[in-house]
Amino acid sequence: MPRFLKIFAISIAILVLIAFSGGVYVSSQASKWVRGALHEYGNAIGYNIDFEKFELSVLKLRLEVDGIRISDQQNNEKLLTVKKSIVDLNWLDFVIKRIHLSEIHIESPVVNLNKDKKNWNWQEFITAVQKNAAKNSTKDEGKPFEFLIDEFKLSNGKIALVDNSAKLKAELTPIDIELKKLTNRESDGSIGGLESGYSIKLGSASIPVPGSDKTVKFNHIKVFGNIDVDSKNNLKLLLNAEVDKGKIDTVTELQGASGKMSSKIKLQKISIAPVIQLLPANKPLITDSGDVTGEFTIQGGKDDLSVLGNLAISKLSVYEPDKKNELIGWASSEVSGIDIKTGQGKPSISINSIKIVDPKGRLIVYEDKTTNFRRLFSKEAPPIEKAPVNVDKEILSTDAKQSAGPLTSPSQSLGKPAESAINLDIKSIALENAQFEFTDYGIKPMFQTKIHRFHGTLLGFSNQPNRYATLAFNGLVDKTGEVTLRGHTAF
Repeated sequence: MPRFLKIFAISIAILVLIAFSGGVYVSSQASKWVRGALHEYGNAIGYNIDFEKFELSVLKLRLEVDGIRISDQQNNEKLLTVKKSIVDLNWLDFVIKRIHLSEIHIESPVVNLNKDKKNWNWQEFITAVQKNAAKNSTKDEGKPFEFLIDEFKLSNGKIALVDNSAKLKAELTPIDIELKKLTNRESDGSIGGLESGYSIKLGSASIPVPGSDKTVKFNHIKVFGNIDVDSKNNLKLLLNAEVDKGKIDTVTELQGASGKMSSKIKLQKISIAPVIQLLPANKPLITDSGDVTGEFTIQGGKDDLSVLGNLAISKLSVYEPDKKNELIGWASSEVSGIDIKTGQGKPSISINSIKIVDPKGRLIVYEDKTTNFRRLFSKEAPPIEKAPVNVDKEILSTDAKQSAGPLTSPSQSLGKPAESAINLDIKSIALENAQFEFTDYGIKPMFQTKIHRFHGTLLGFSNQPNRYATLAFNGLVDKTGEVTLRGHTAF
């Protein structure tokens, strides 16, 4: 072998040995350096930041950190724990002032969200970080780094939420999050925005309602889509969600400078059961049916907002815990031409038509002239002293000419009506094949009947003064009578 080749080979071997030795030395000392830097930074912001294991492989370009902990130095309250995290690096991109991470994997993180009388613990942590950053910032920070994360994975996460002032305590677990191609490089090549595809999966979740003992339960939640924010803080968000067996698809654009936004929302078979659970009833209402489908367009800003859309709720049945018959329900309902506006003056709600097919309901008037609905939703509901008898027994037959007694409480002295907080107008309300059970304990003997095949329309409903609606309804009372309603009424 020529002498110069030997010298070249020996030189290469020495360089490789030096690089390997340097890599081994950096790897062995990295844990000590990073722990010291984190302790110094943590003391500056008032938090303990530590880890159990830190391994840096220079040759494999991999960083592995286990047992990450962040806690408040004052009360030793834990904000974050992470069982394991792995980061795959790309040093070549770092040399050209670009941070390129092939993969970040975070395993079993636990985020504790606690609120005292004023602030959430994470609010205080972020404030401390921002104050420290402002204190150590320089006026000229040069050109910003470009970053690219090919894949970010968070698996088996948990959020523990506690707000004692609102009597709220909840846990969300397991949480899986995945981000794809997360970067701050915009399509025109400039640096400063944020773009990424994302996916968030939740298992079954029971979310308590603040200030009550009610919970909202979901068996499956998945959110996925794409987010794009440019350097001017203009946002474009594609959000697709799977909620149990239903779907939500949205496209939202938000202008950073003006705050104006536009959004298109599509709902497909979203269960209405969580909404029924949130109703302020004195008894828990039970429903295992009812799907919401609809499309909405939202435009405007915080000072003027417009919502246009259509909504349909199908196969709804709502029960009280001790009742076998429906309190209220229907086969299908359609709400068309919804137009909601806020801005100058009072908010307004305009609806073109409401159509309800096969509605069912049960109305009870007690001796004190209160109704079952009033007792169900009144804050101070009086106890129910008598329960209605079976409608199939002891039924009083009647026809349209026979008086059924008062259906509501006695009329009170009429004063100036309270002004409504919103303007409400509905052009048409239609019922098809309705069935109602009616019981009145306020008359002697007790009156009880069934109304069925009830149908008709209410035209021109409005809560504005001196506005009268026209009504026309027909139906059957029990098996022998007929009922016909014609006239005008104001609300």
